[in-house]
Amino acid sequence: MYFAGFLIRAKVKTEYDAQFVFQNTLTEAYSKYIAVTSQRSGQPGVNAQEYAGYEIMCPTKEEQAKIGEHFANLDNLIALHQRKCNALKDLKKGFLQKMFV
Repeated sequence: MYFAGFLIRAKVKTEYDAQFVFQNTLTEAYSKYIAVTSQRSGQPGVNAQEYAGYEIMCPTKEEQAKIGEHFANLDNLIALHQRKCNALKDLKKGFLQKMFV
């Protein structure tokens, strides 16, 4: 996990959907929890006990799977459009260079 100089190995229990849990680590609430928890004297970080205390509100596993899949699909769609946008920017740059040669 981030904010730590050591590795925390987290295992998702079988009654939870891993993609749903992962998507929860991308939320503002998670970022705030990590920021607040890691603020202490000395070397900032989150230890395993503190990390284990983070709670996620979870619907049924079926709903978790659907929500996790939905957000993963959105992430993939955003990445696809970002690649297309970058390709169009490169194409525009190439046309502008040819135009003023």
